[in-house]
Amino acid sequence: MGDDYSQGLREFFKVNFEKKGGTIVADESFNSGDVDFRPQLSKIKASNPDVIFMPYFFKEVALSANQARDLGIKATLLGGDGWPSDQLISMGGKAVEGSYFVNHLDYADPAVQDFKTRYKAKYGKETELNGFLAHDAVLLFVEGLKKAGKANGEAIAKALEGIDVQGITGRIHISPETHNPEGKDAAIEKIVDGQYVFQEKYAAQ
Repeated sequence: MGDDYSQGLREFFKVNFEKKGGTIVADESFNSGDVDFRPQLSKIKASNPDVIFMPYFFKEVALSANQARDLGIKATLLGGDGWPSDQLISMGGKAVEGSYFVNHLDYADPAVQDFKTRYKAKYGKETELNGFLAHDAVLLFVEGLKKAGKANGEAIAKALEGIDVQGITGRIHISPETHNPEGKDAAIEKIVDGQYVFQEKYAAQ
């Protein structure tokens, strides 16, 4: 897919997968808005992969997963944080069973249950990933505002450099150099019987 998110994940996966001894046997792409992935999947099938990394969002994942299974592809599917959504399960069904993806948190973690309960009471629906991320984004903003001491964009941005806070999705430390979060644990999830089942935490090296 041509968006920066998917391309970034693709490149990161490719570099690190090969660095750890993996072999890329096929590398296919598609355009935003595509709904027929059979031409690319047919080429992938011919390469007989053990796993297929799908670094895009749940709608395209569900469509391509169903088409992959229709073509007889049995490879394990892998993905990133664009996967978690109720729609992935409803659209993907059995095609995504047994797949693994990286998430920002374990939804069953006792530490997040209070937030989930309060969110559902207020909005009448379960919290999806963006709800947790929005909470932590506001938390970072508030801490940056306190540290800056004034409501000024440049001052807040500067104050966020090196900041370290405990969010719902984990400990968030903002690198002064890259302005990206560093050292945050990832949650590895597996889809089992239509549910996201936590497997393990993985710390970035």
